[in-house]
Amino acid sequence: MKPGQHSSAKSQPEQTVSNSSKPNTPQPPSAQSQPEGTGLLATIQSVLAAAFGVQSQKNRERDFKSGKFSHFVIAGLIFTLIFILLVYAAVQLALHQL
Repeated sequence: MKPGQHSSAKSQPEQTVSNSSKPNTPQPPSAQSQPEGTGLLATIQSVLAAAFGVQSQKNRERDFKSGKFSHFVIAGLIFTLIFILLVYAAVQLALHQL
């Protein structure tokens, strides 16, 4: 430190004054503070995206961070069953037309 300089203690109270000038009121809930987990629609959307092989990085991270594995397994099994039934119905319809 040079002889004419003062320590940074003088600037310290100024910083705390500027920080303390903000009221200590609770912040309103934002879109980021949603409850943990993914909803039914988001789970279905993720399963459909997985079936087609497309999924955004943001949604994939959301699924891994807040989604429940069991929900995705159940939704995947239901989707697979519906897909098989639709293919079977399409084959039966095509064979009936012949």
